[in-house]
Amino acid sequence: MSYKDTNELPYTMGKRLKTARLIYNEGIKLSTEQFAHLLDITTDKLQNYETGRSTIPQTLMYELYYRGINPIYILTGEEDIFANNNVGNALRQKILNKNINYNDVIKKLETKYTKKVDITPEVYIAAAGNINSTKNKLNNEKPKTTT
Repeated sequence: MSYKDTNELPYTMGKRLKTARLIYNEGIKLSTEQFAHLLDITTDKLQNYETGRSTIPQTLMYELYYRGINPIYILTGEEDIFANNNVGNALRQKILNKNINYNDVIKKLETKYTKKVDITPEVYIAAAGNINSTKNKLNNEKPKTTT
């Protein structure tokens, strides 16, 4: 998939960031507050990154790497979720020592958290236009006239 013409990249990167948060603590999820504190960012910023409302900055990608998360995984979904450094190797080993197949966990999390809501064209019209007119169309009612 080419990301040149879409806004999918921040969304998919955010979902992979959330996946990293959910297995970071030896296979046990961290709360948004805990992970934000660990990364030295606000909870609001982390939530914006995870939902794709904001693009993950390079400085955070570096911080993730130094915390053992592979930035290539965050960016593309390819390669291992854990960085090939001492911290990443230690995180990977702690999870493996618990007999957790983290790749299976990641696949389940990615499936769970990458479902997008299908927004119908009527919702776009309502957001951009006359809400009452659109509501009437959806309810198969004739528009009310005012006198």
